[in-house]
Amino acid sequence: MHILNQLKEKKLIAVIRADSEAQGYKTAKAVLEGGIVAIEITFSVPRAETLIQRLKEEFKSEILIGAGTVLNVEMCKKAIDHGAEYIVSPGFDRETAIYCHEHNIPYIPGCMTVTEMMNAMQHHSNIVKLFPGSHFNPSFIKNIKAPLPNIGVMVTGGVDLDNLKTWFKAGADIIGIGSALTKYQKDNDFDKITEAAKRYNDAIKELS
Repeated sequence: MHILNQLKEKKLIAVIRADSEAQGYKTAKAVLEGGIVAIEITFSVPRAETLIQRLKEEFKSEILIGAGTVLNVEMCKKAIDHGAEYIVSPGFDRETAIYCHEHNIPYIPGCMTVTEMMNAMQHHSNIVKLFPGSHFNPSFIKNIKAPLPNIGVMVTGGVDLDNLKTWFKAGADIIGIGSALTKYQKDNDFDKITEAAKRYNDAIKELS
């Protein structure tokens, strides 16, 4: 899939949770200014679908916009109808997987066991989310890719600048960064969000 290949190429997704649509917009814009173009708007953000549409219309090809915390196919449809280019879930949902496959939209479900990952792959999910990453050792990815060499892994939760390279060395394909960026929202310090995004973007460039 074209979008999935782009996500793997960028290696980094900013996971945005916010208390309001306005706050989410300012955070997304700050992240983009910091050089991270793949952005996941979680459905815990009020009017998330409207924010997704606004960002897609405003930034067009400059952004890879996805929806996160998608719990069922109804939320999935709403996200895609408003411009989401990929769907991320905290767990695996069969109906959502089928719908995404029918519409050629990458579906990244949360999985914690090899059995869950095998089930996701059988439903055309070529990449799964390992969440929370803080509950795993990076070597876990290397171990699961031994029996499942074709599976892609996105790690979210517990990844920071100190261990980011370790996760990629262990076989992670994509890293999701959330609170390391959004923690500055409470002070409305969006310049710090941009600065943090730049630091993560620079760390990714060093991997090339």
